[in-house]
Amino acid sequence: MVNLNDIKPVYFSPNENVAKEVLIPLYQKADTADCMVGFFSSESLVVIAPGLASYIQSSQRKMRLVISPHLSDADRLALECILSEQLGAHSMIL
Repeated sequence: MVNLNDIKPVYFSPNENVAKEVLIPLYQKADTADCMVGFFSSESLVVIAPGLASYIQSSQRKMRLVISPHLSDADRLALECILSEQLGAHSMIL
């Protein structure tokens, strides 16, 4: 398991595996999660999926993603579908 004292202040991708060394272990233990990324693709979530799965399973809190407005067409469509499904579910509740 990761000791917070062992985490370096700076990592350089792709030479260092930030997902394996930091993100996955921390998401596995996190109570809350806020993630801000400059350039986002759904592929980045695949890389940290083991940690995210643990977080989602163990936390009752929301995860917030702040992402770049520059999305691939596929990622934009996926986000729009999720949002429309959520809005549809809320309107059925009301």
